[in-house]
Amino acid sequence: MKAMKKVSALLIAVLLSVAIFAGCGGTGTSDEDAIKEVVAQFEKSVQTQNIDDMLKCFDPDSAAEVQTVIDQASEFGMTKDEIASSFFSQLSSNPSSAKFTTENIVIDGETATADVTLNADDVEDSTSELTFKKIDGTWYIDGSGSGLA
Repeated sequence: MKAMKKVSALLIAVLLSVAIFAGCGGTGTSDEDAIKEVVAQFEKSVQTQNIDDMLKCFDPDSAAEVQTVIDQASEFGMTKDEIASSFFSQLSSNPSSAKFTTENIVIDGETATADVTLNADDVEDSTSELTFKKIDGTWYIDGSGSGLA
């Protein structure tokens, strides 16, 4: 039981740190539109508490690393629903109320930064500068900023 709690705590910490730098692949009529779509897709994954959709938002390397942590937690008996619930409840006790706004997008070739603000019913608004990267024409939020990749 103690090992399961450690794995759960580790998983939550990893997912939170990656989520801050997480995104969903997106395309749009412009790079700026595509970056905004990345954030919109991530917002939807939070609102619906869908960890699979959330993983689609990560750049492929980061998504693979997070999936490895999820798989390890599953070995300790945690279900995917329990993992998702643990993660999303760390963002807000009411994830369906989460809204993300994207401002100050600065694009430099295949990378970009943007200020993304989380607003939810039970938490103070918080803004983080996210780093995005474009891979094969698709924008993702760069998970390497979390120290995982």
